[in-house]
Amino acid sequence: MRSNVSVFHNITEQHKGSSVVVLPFQKELESSLEFQNYKKTIENNLRKHGFNIVQEKDTSDFIAFVSYGIDHGKEELVSSPVYGSTGGGSGTFSGSSYNYGTGGTTYYSGTTYSMPTFGVVGSSTSSVTVHTRQLAMDLVETSTLESKKVKKIYEGRVKSVGTCKMLAAVMPQIMQSLLQGFPKKNGSTHTIDMPWDGTC
Repeated sequence: MRSNVSVFHNITEQHKGSSVVVLPFQKELESSLEFQNYKKTIENNLRKHGFNIVQEKDTSDFIAFVSYGIDHGKEELVSSPVYGSTGGGSGTFSGSSYNYGTGGTTYYSGTTYSMPTFGVVGSSTSSVTVHTRQLAMDLVETSTLESKKVKKIYEGRVKSVGTCKMLAAVMPQIMQSLLQGFPKKNGSTHTIDMPWDGTC
């Protein structure tokens, strides 16, 4: 599964050991079992990269705000090649010849055979519905949350387009695309392909 990732951050070694609480952008999602599942994955990855995970905002140095979603999809035309025989196989031949010595005509016929060849013989067009799936994560300094100027140390964005309309089926790959090599290079963009069994 392919995802496009963009990252901006100013994370340094001094941020290692800082405490982080993972929260949804939409507060009503805090009790969502789906969010709780994604939260664990994000927490495990942040912990691997030196952050201390806490569960209360008041005890955190940073808040990792997470947002995700999927659109209703749009129709796209897809052209697919049609494969078939392009030559070879069996055939028949026939003819006649006149024998000047005997004054008679000889008729002949037979069958020829050659190895068949296959290739593109045309194309077919069909319509599919594709969906855009997105994930965003910001690391915000907790002490600045109530101020007029919120201080961020990380912004990560993932966008993936495909025919699967079940976000939960592709979210593991989307999160892995964002968190692989975290925090990545500041100002970088990446096209990342992740193994996916196609189950949707």
